[in-house]
Amino acid sequence: MKKIALIAVGALIGAGAAWSAEPAPAPASAAAPQDRRIAGLSEDLQEARDRIADLQKRLDEVEQRLGESYRPLSPFDSVERRLEDLEKDVEDLQRR
Repeated sequence: MKKIALIAVGALIGAGAAWSAEPAPAPASAAAPQDRRIAGLSEDLQEARDRIADLQKRLDEVEQRLGESYRPLSPFDSVERRLEDLEKDVEDLQRR
């Protein structure tokens, strides 16, 4: 019985010492891959923003050359329907 009590007290003391010990700091190299990944994603995001800005600039140039649409887009618009409308307009102009 004395041996069991002595072992139990020793285990409690050992557990208390282990619990009170401060944990070791995390290695600095573990954060490095995340930093590199974040830097890579930041570069990709900046490239995407630059590309969007370039596309917006091109779209503005096309709208300036062709003019903006005078009617709002609808799901019923299609290339064929627009061509038919243009052909009708040309025929009307030729009749005048």
